[in-house]
Amino acid sequence: ALGDRGTNVRVELSYAPPFGQVGRWAAKLFGEEPEQQIHDDLRKFKRLMETGEIISIEGQPRGTCAS
Repeated sequence: ALGDRGTNVRVELSYAPPFGQVGRWAAKLFGEEPEQQIHDDLRKFKRLMETGEIISIEGQPRGTCAS
């Protein structure tokens, strides 16, 4: 990265969705768009490299805060 302040990661992806443009719209509708998945995965990778763990709320209790 600029000024030796990190690492640049570049991803090149060739994607041909099934059913063409209809498949691309369906993937976007269901959150399965490759561009978004790559973005999310790179953010998780960055967190893992910087902190040594991936922070998640999976398995955490749910509910309202008591006031």
